[in-house]
Amino acid sequence: METHIERIDNSREDFTPKKTLNINIGILGHIDSGKTSLAKALSTIGSTAGFDKNPQSKERGITLDLGFSAFVIEIPESMQTSDKKFLQITLVDCPGHASLMKTVIGGASIIDYMILVIDATKGIQAQTSECIVLGELLMRKLCIVVNKIDLIEAESDQERDEKIAKIRKNLDTVFSKTKFTSIKIVFVSANPKSEDIDQNLDGLLNELLSDIELPDRGKKHNKDDFMFSVDHCFPIKGHGTVITGTVLRGMVENGDNIEISSLMQSKKVKSMQMFRKPVDKALKGDRVGICVAKLDPKDLERGIVCAPGKSNHFTIALAKVARIRHFKSEIPSNTKYHITIGHQTVLGSSIFFYNVPGEESKLEEIKGEEEEEKFGFYGYESESSKAEVEYVYNTIHKYSDKLPKKATKPGVPPKPDILPLQSHIYALMYFDVPIVCAPINSIFIGSRLDAEIEKKECRLAFSGQILETYNDSNEDYKNNFKITKEKRKEGIIDKVNDKRNIIGRNLFNKETPVTPFINMKIVIEETGEIGRITGAFGKSGKFKAKFDKDLENIEELKGKAIYMPFNKLLFGDTKKLMQTI
Repeated sequence: METHIERIDNSREDFTPKKTLNINIGILGHIDSGKTSLAKALSTIGSTAGFDKNPQSKERGITLDLGFSAFVIEIPESMQTSDKKFLQITLVDCPGHASLMKTVIGGASIIDYMILVIDATKGIQAQTSECIVLGELLMRKLCIVVNKIDLIEAESDQERDEKIAKIRKNLDTVFSKTKFTSIKIVFVSANPKSEDIDQNLDGLLNELLSDIELPDRGKKHNKDDFMFSVDHCFPIKGHGTVITGTVLRGMVENGDNIEISSLMQSKKVKSMQMFRKPVDKALKGDRVGICVAKLDPKDLERGIVCAPGKSNHFTIALAKVARIRHFKSEIPSNTKYHITIGHQTVLGSSIFFYNVPGEESKLEEIKGEEEEEKFGFYGYESESSKAEVEYVYNTIHKYSDKLPKKATKPGVPPKPDILPLQSHIYALMYFDVPIVCAPINSIFIGSRLDAEIEKKECRLAFSGQILETYNDSNEDYKNNFKITKEKRKEGIIDKVNDKRNIIGRNLFNKETPVTPFINMKIVIEETGEIGRITGAFGKSGKFKAKFDKDLENIEELKGKAIYMPFNKLLFGDTKKLMQTI
């Protein structure tokens, strides 16, 4: 049974921020689905960045930036802790326009729970799908709010109820194919056309409070670990500049020194407020405004503020990655994608690679501190080259959750549907401009935000976690990786001497010495028979080879295709050739 949930005024005498637990709920959805109207209907407190206060937002009638507002209730019994009496729900209103998706991705990193707003008259639209992808990546749960139900055209209450039931059924079908197999669906009218229409806000709040879990904010809050995600910055005459945002970790108190990572400047905290209430300190999960002196707000739109000396700028990262299944295209190495980490979106390219299956070449992470080499041999993901590479795992493929096809020829990996079973895809990501202060284990998303919006396809390509960071000024990181690149040289059988010996050509140019390739294995394309190069034959690039067992139908072998499969290191001794057959 629904109960009325009173949203209290934060000016109430017994209300204090110290007794309040803050939870951030992101409101996402396609443009004009009613996200801002819902935030207004629920909220009792608006921030300086709430309800489309951006002049351009007012002019265009759409949300152009993250908006923040809040309401406070008495904390439910299911969330009660010994020191908290109130629950503050901070609503993060995210823009729904396709061109602003990077803003949404940045905002998603600070939310604890997600509301996905769907227009009852239009259903799931292009950016709705991208928001579902974000939810799958970042959330354990979400709530579907079907808005504008008062605009559903129906001649009777029965017809209206039937249309609502159909919408619910369609949404159940769509979300049964996601990780959210059991979802909350609430029907509301956030901005009804008549005062007589029930907005159903109590129904929504009841569903939210039954589904939201108490966030883990940790028990120890260390000042040296302080990290703060900045989303807005503005001046207050006579006081200084206020930077607003969310505490990602650690804590900060009045009088502390903090470091603005992008500017590499240290500032002293003059005062702090949480939705217009002064506070002495802020902890992980809190939304707070921090006032500092002598900061030009034009120098800091978004970014990271942290404890002094904790800024980390890097241009290269090792990451664990996975493709986003809704993305329709292949994802080749060395191709530019928009990489979003926190509020920062930059262009970057990646080298994708994976652990080669097998006991001798299996990827292992060595945990001993004295071990310099952290990773073993990998296969390397590269765009296919017709001249040198025919069979490679050349991209993160569309169907990477399926079993690989078995290799049909020695030295040839499965045709590239996917990566090997039970392997992980890794990436060395190279950024065009430095990433500022993204902590290890940060979630990132790779996107094609420049793709044509009219195609209405998901532009979010892959996601993952940062494992380690490096700088391009120091190439020592390459020593940690033995990444191999699969190649092959192709030729033909020129002459058959007997059942085990042949003369081949076209593997080498006449200028190429054959001696370094002696004992390298070759394969007959058609039969898979394996032989070894035993030496040069003349000075025209021809070579001699001997096979491990008698060849059949030797009179038909002349002119047959042969190849020499090999691996080369991407870093280190790149001239060294290795074989796995």
